[in-house]
Amino acid sequence: MTPDQVLDMMAVAEEIKRHDADNAYVMDALNTFRLTSMLQLVLRHPHLPADAAKLARDMIGSAKQFFDGCPNVLRTIERGFNPEHDYDPTDDTDASER
Repeated sequence: MTPDQVLDMMAVAEEIKRHDADNAYVMDALNTFRLTSMLQLVLRHPHLPADAAKLARDMIGSAKQFFDGCPNVLRTIERGFNPEHDYDPTDDTDASER
């Protein structure tokens, strides 16, 4: 990262802290599920820094708490950790054949 990029990131972090102090943000269930799915993909990156991985796992843990009482959603989230359950849009075989 260049010094200018570091300064930009520091400015972003300060804005987020200021904004967070004044506002509460609540995400709806669909977007919580979408974000969880994206974070699961992020966790597969081979060069993901440990602190980013921890943040992703913590956020997924929060999402699982959010969906407490939704067994189908929780089961789908668990499947999201297993690449065997990935959907391949180029695979035209019948789902029952997989």
